[in-house]
Amino acid sequence: TISAWIKLDTTGTTRGIFEIGAFTGSHGQINLWYSSDGTIKYRLNGGNWTRSVSFSDTTNWNHLAIVYDASSESDSKLYLNGSSVGSASGTFPSSLDLDGLKTIIGAIESSSFNWEGGIKSVGLYNVAKSEAEIQAIYNANIDSSEVSNSGIINYWQLNNSSTVTDLVGSSNGTPSGTLSLGSYYRDGNYLISPVEDT
Repeated sequence: TISAWIKLDTTGTTRGIFEIGAFTGSHGQINLWYSSDGTIKYRLNGGNWTRSVSFSDTTNWNHLAIVYDASSESDSKLYLNGSSVGSASGTFPSSLDLDGLKTIIGAIESSSFNWEGGIKSVGLYNVAKSEAEIQAIYNANIDSSEVSNSGIINYWQLNNSSTVTDLVGSSNGTPSGTLSLGSYYRDGNYLISPVEDT
């Protein structure tokens, strides 16, 4: 499960939110992004399976969560502000190989698809969170910490302009540039961390 708050600046251009992949120009094993076709997309297994929903809000902060349950396509969901959304297409993977990959916040595939907007409070879990648990994260608000939630293995609050600290695990990561507007991650930079074994 991955949880994040986002604020999109403009529509019409593909922008990456989160990836677990090699970051060498192709789809990773797990991708979350805003597409130029006006949708939020959640992709697995190099893009072979996708769940997507229309999205155009450039005014508000929105909470996104993606859940991967290897045993159930119907339980592998995309959530927008606490509600399960989107339709699925493609071949659902019963497993993913994350060995040797990177965790990327604020881009997908390469630096060509970096985020333009705000990202805050990114949590990575080693469990498939239930709808009630996703709703609890959403209802707790953007400024609430997820560090004590069950199953969390990494949590980046992204609320400091000079450091990026994993408040749960050891994946502090390396920003590609200076994080701006001290209260959240903003515009054009991305964070690269190793995937932790759990």
